[in-house]
Amino acid sequence: MAQRKNAVKTILSRNAFYRDGYRLLQKVVLLEGVTILGLVVVVLAGRTPENRFFATRHDGSVIPLVPLDNPTLSKAGLINWAARTVSV
Repeated sequence: MAQRKNAVKTILSRNAFYRDGYRLLQKVVLLEGVTILGLVVVVLAGRTPENRFFATRHDGSVIPLVPLDNPTLSKAGLINWAARTVSV
């Protein structure tokens, strides 16, 4: 009978050990999840998106943009445009 009581006591002690370890791991996982979520919020809040602009026509096709430091027209095209504008 004493062996049976010791066996039951051992089983209950083992079960309590695993239960306590499981509860501790649950708390650790919850803390890690909250920490990761907080870090994601901080990273996303501190990051500003880069603005990207593009011009489109009325049918939705994209118009290529020319940087301001590059000429839009060639010299011949510019002279032709100036001549047409003055003559109108």
